[in-house]
Amino acid sequence: MADFDLIERTQFGDDTAFQELIEKYHRTVQLFILQAGVSPEDAEKATASVFVQAHRSIAAFSGKSVAAWLYRLAWNDIQACKKNGTDKEAATAFLKKNMDEQAESMQAFVDKLPEKYHVPFLLYAFHHQSYVEMKEILGTDEKTAEEAVAEARNKLQQAANKEGLDDELAHLRNNLEKLPVVISAEEIGEHLHKSRNDRKKRIGWLIAIGGTLSALSLGVFLLLSQSVLLPEEKEMESPPPEDAEEGSPTEHSDSTTDRASEKEISYQIEGMEETDTFQLLDEPGFSFTTYIPAPFQVDVAETGDRLLYVHAAFTEDHSPTTEPVWIFQEYENDGDQREKLIEETKEQYKDAGFEEIKEETGSELAYGDYAVTFQDSDNKTVTIILMENSSTLVKWEKSYPVEMADGLAAREKVVAEEWEWEN
Repeated sequence: MADFDLIERTQFGDDTAFQELIEKYHRTVQLFILQAGVSPEDAEKATASVFVQAHRSIAAFSGKSVAAWLYRLAWNDIQACKKNGTDKEAATAFLKKNMDEQAESMQAFVDKLPEKYHVPFLLYAFHHQSYVEMKEILGTDEKTAEEAVAEARNKLQQAANKEGLDDELAHLRNNLEKLPVVISAEEIGEHLHKSRNDRKKRIGWLIAIGGTLSALSLGVFLLLSQSVLLPEEKEMESPPPEDAEEGSPTEHSDSTTDRASEKEISYQIEGMEETDTFQLLDEPGFSFTTYIPAPFQVDVAETGDRLLYVHAAFTEDHSPTTEPVWIFQEYENDGDQREKLIEETKEQYKDAGFEEIKEETGSELAYGDYAVTFQDSDNKTVTIILMENSSTLVKWEKSYPVEMADGLAAREKVVAEEWEWEN
């Protein structure tokens, strides 16, 4: 699959797509790190770090080359390792593992190149990066990168004293492809998963501390504000209505529930447990509440049709989808409303060129009280779920690109499990 398809799928919450990127690039990224003189021990950590950083910033990715983006992150880690005194000799010894004498000889010549020529040459000769891409990776200009590669070739030609330099380099590349990995794609995936969970715990801890401090600050403020009221101001405070019961609210709140406005919820996605912050969906005029992912955006229709449009975003930095991924519409459940709604829905999608491909009721359903799925000639899929109680019907329409399916399906289960009807 093309790199940009994998990036887009990851941006929409599909972690299997990012694992595919790890599988594709982890060997070349760690080879670049080792070739630049980073010890195997440090290279293991640096390689994992590259993919953790990439996943964390993937929502903002706008580059032209995924490989160049990863090499740029790797170059930053390489420089950090060198500042911390990484063992270059250990890197050289590791690179020569399983090398034949011919390849080992050429590797020695490459290692002796001055760094200003060495790194650009590595990117060009072993990692197929263009001068334009080197500009992004190293922060240099194209002309400087081109001159560095040319000078490196001249020095290697003189040192090796061989006319067939390209053949020698190709032989060295073949040997390097047999190099054992310092960290596997699976281990990087596990490291990423642990890093994300640790980060969520730290964020949750900071939020809890912040909330405690805010509550304490508010309490002090209220205490001080009461203590400095003038006698006249105290007398002007309105007493509660005589007919109000003790403990009853004296003002109306827009909220129709006492559920928390946000909470951490764990769910399964592709066999792995994730924990995210979910926000309460509690709109005035609607008969249900539930929780949806915190970054998701909700718009209420201004037509008075009791319509909610939900746009997906999987991180705070990621812009919500232009089109809603979920649409909730509420109806009165009077008599034959359910059958009428199902018939109208089928007619609506038939007229729009969709074909009904699945209908589910009863025990067939993972959640909800009825489901029907439609598909058009371009393989666009729309699923309608009916959520029902004795007085209300909610039509939940789900429609989004296939690359978002895994990420949204896991979160939809949370929405269904957290669904509550208002009394």
